Amino acid sequence: MSRVVFPYRDDKPHARMRLFCVPYAGGAASLYRLWGKVLGPSIEVVPVELPGRGTRMNEAPLNDLPRLVEGLAAAMRPVLDKPYALFGHSMGAKVAFELARALLAHRPPTHLFVSASMAPQLPDPRLPFDLSTEGIIAELRERGGTPPEVFEEPELLDIFLPIIRADFDLLGRYEFAPGPPLALPVTAFGGTRDPEITLDDVAAWKGNAGSTFRMVPIEGDHFFIAAQQRELLAEIATDLAR
Repeated sequence: MSRVVFPYRDDKPHARMRLFCVPYAGGAASLYRLWGKVLGPSIEVVPVELPGRGTRMNEAPLNDLPRLVEGLAAAMRPVLDKPYALFGHSMGAKVAFELARALLAHRPPTHLFVSASMAPQLPDPRLPFDLSTEGIIAELRERGGTPPEVFEEPELLDIFLPIIRADFDLLGRYEFAPGPPLALPVTAFGGTRDPEITLDDVAAWKGNAGSTFRMVPIEGDHFFIAAQQRELLAEIATDLAR
């Protein structure tokens, strides 16, 4: 099961730390498969595959965050034999945050990285999403980041729509449960030209950090994760070296 959930694990036996990376809505683990080459030999990158996509295409996508986190935490526990950190972009940030909470009693992460996501305690004015086919397509076109061929090929759209519908439904159903701040460093990245998430939305993650908090603006829109990947990874490497 581990290889299904972590299909692109960058095996580095002598790495001092693992970095688990959760994709954004509609995304797959393959987004992170090359990060290990950039981050070097001391950090083992472990991309996380969510149900319904990639190597887990034969599973139904989940629209319930607690169930999703429960399954991911169970898959992670056997491979938490060394220090680890969590990274999540957009929807993945909320998944990573709830994973950090779920794993505190087992072995807490050493660092949480959240990217292009408003703090979980803030109400999202975009919710609930219109989950009709037309509504989802309109939302995706407005956000950008979706390859044009997805909209042009009915077969691709038929595969993609159930995944993104479940992810949007998951975000709409998510309820933040107030709790004590995480006793670990949190770094929050925000796009300077993100049309959805303001830098203030990102800075509000400070309320969930009981230890060190760092806010890092990245030049770009919501998908700076691709356009400014080198800068983003340099910031992550700096924090993990501390």
